[in-house]
Amino acid sequence: KSDIRDIEFLKEDVIQNINLDRNSTSLPQQLSRLNRTLGTLQTRRLLNVLSTHGVLPKYGFPVDVVELKTKHLHFEGASNIELDRDLQIAISEYAPGSQVVAAKSVWTSGGIVKPFGKEWPQYEYIKCKSCQQLVFSLGQVPELCPYCEADLSTERKKHFIVPEFGFVASREKPKSSRFTRPSRSYNAQVYFADYKMPDSENRLELSYENIPEINPSPLIVRKRYSHYGWMLVINEGNNGLGYRICKACGFAEPASYSAKAHKTSHKRPFTGRDCAGNFQTYALAHRYMTDVLEIKFDNLSALSNDMQEDSTLRSALYALLEGAVRALGIRRDDLDGTLYHGSQDRSFIIYDRV
Repeated sequence: KSDIRDIEFLKEDVIQNINLDRNSTSLPQQLSRLNRTLGTLQTRRLLNVLSTHGVLPKYGFPVDVVELKTKHLHFEGASNIELDRDLQIAISEYAPGSQVVAAKSVWTSGGIVKPFGKEWPQYEYIKCKSCQQLVFSLGQVPELCPYCEADLSTERKKHFIVPEFGFVASREKPKSSRFTRPSRSYNAQVYFADYKMPDSENRLELSYENIPEINPSPLIVRKRYSHYGWMLVINEGNNGLGYRICKACGFAEPASYSAKAHKTSHKRPFTGRDCAGNFQTYALAHRYMTDVLEIKFDNLSALSNDMQEDSTLRSALYALLEGAVRALGIRRDDLDGTLYHGSQDRSFIIYDRV
């Protein structure tokens, strides 16, 4: 409901601007894009929505699974393979320019599926330089960081999309896997987004509990736990440049510092016909809700500088994860963690990947 409400507010702003400027050509295009995005949100499959928001157990249903489509190609083996991945993995393994091996061939991703009449959900985001937290919104990000109140008005705004319709393989002939090593885009970052109930616009106010067993003075360790932790996985491409994506057909390529490396013309991924659509640069992302344990360190500044560095904290986090999976007797793939900078003192976020 809150996502749809955000789109409705954006539509109202665009309609007011159209009434003020009847000669504008870009405003009707914005309105059309918002209507398609609204249609995408309103026609999502019920099981996907319920599982994404933790109402149903996600591991019991094949949701958030996308495909690298190959059946449009007339190459040997293209119609016999099925390449499916969870979206949080697919935004790296199936990202434009990445390659996968199947049926003894190397298949290259050449774009993102863009169904007729629908639009990828598009978010604006900024990484706060003060607290390192990712601030994002379906509309416009706020001028002040909601976590540390730093000024964001002068920061460069970027955009990411959620490629929930899947990916499409390049029309180039696949190479033999015996002679070619596949290249992949593995630079996806995981961020803790927020505590938030599925049907609420308000952040959850959770209280911390002390952990007296492991309190080395002067460090105070606290914990809190929630079923409603939003995780954001984002792939910003090589050097954080993102991906150039055609807004009309979904053809895509990794963005580069050199304009000469970008294609000036392109063909539609499915049909091979020429396309005159415009490119825009996006990162690729996936957001999902899961169980989250936050371990917070008060008075971290009381420790030596090398103990406060992210590299030291991340090493401690992964040591804790390795110990946790051994103690709990679960697979390491089922549990993961990240650092959270959303408060004055940093935290470990340990979350359930299943």
